[in-house]
Amino acid sequence: MNLPQTAAEVLRQHVTLECECIDRMYLNVYVPQLQSVGGVVGYLHAHHGQRFASTAAVAPMSEAFVEEVERFAAEQGVDVVPFRKGQRKDEVTQQYLAEFEGTEGVLYIGKAQERARVVRTEPRRNARTETTINDTPDFALGRRLHNLAALRQVGFTANRRLLDVQTISHDCALGEADLQRHQRPVEVNGQRGSALRFADGRVQALLQALLVFVLLPRGFSSGELRAQLAPLLGLSPSQLTSGRLSYDLRRLRLHGLIQRLPGTHRYQLTKAGLRTAIFYTRVYQRILRPGLSLLSPQASGEPATLQRRFSAMNDAIRSWCDKAKLAA
Repeated sequence: MNLPQTAAEVLRQHVTLECECIDRMYLNVYVPQLQSVGGVVGYLHAHHGQRFASTAAVAPMSEAFVEEVERFAAEQGVDVVPFRKGQRKDEVTQQYLAEFEGTEGVLYIGKAQERARVVRTEPRRNARTETTINDTPDFALGRRLHNLAALRQVGFTANRRLLDVQTISHDCALGEADLQRHQRPVEVNGQRGSALRFADGRVQALLQALLVFVLLPRGFSSGELRAQLAPLLGLSPSQLTSGRLSYDLRRLRLHGLIQRLPGTHRYQLTKAGLRTAIFYTRVYQRILRPGLSLLSPQASGEPATLQRRFSAMNDAIRSWCDKAKLAA
């Protein structure tokens, strides 16, 4: 009988329902032709017949739009909610959603000043995982609604990879055979790749840099790897030559830790690569290096307690050996 060996395997085998959906979208309505000065001038000349381009016609349009919104709200019995400064829109939405009995429709109409793009954090309790796409050009996609299908695929792919990382991070142990294989050079189809020795500083920096690209659905390029790896080695990106990067990429690929995306010069971590990168960096940075520092003669405070315990263990072993010799 084969028993699951990792937390990831246990979770994978006991999932009975899996659902993927878009939770919410924030849409800004705009006319693409009016996003440039030339477009605005052409619109005022051609559409409004103005001899001289003037924004005097814009104010009546805005007022008419507001009137139409208010008329719609009155006819449909929809509340118009002016948002206060600092008020969370999601909380208001949840209150209206709890009272809404239909399957679809307008919950309410919110009035607020134009939103500005800012970075913010918020405290959460018992948060499930939520993938948010704030800036679509990060994925080489536009903001218009016809890009929704592509954005949906990007979001779902990133979410799946994040869930993989979370499950593997709970149990990233490597088997003895896998660990030892990485300590030796490999040869695949006549190509030779050097070892990925655990305590090698460059290997540690290389695997730490790779973890930055875990959630990118398009993988990473050698240039992007250079930008992340160079600071970890105490170098500027210009000091990291293309030849050296090719050497590192080749040995990662031959060890099965990365794979090249078909038809591109971009790479992506494999599942084995993800597990290896997490294991190497976590054990080295969180266990081995801090543990050795605790045993240093210069350590003080709590580490001194650990030193005393090791000394007590050594004294007990020597005492047992001495008694064994006397008995003999």
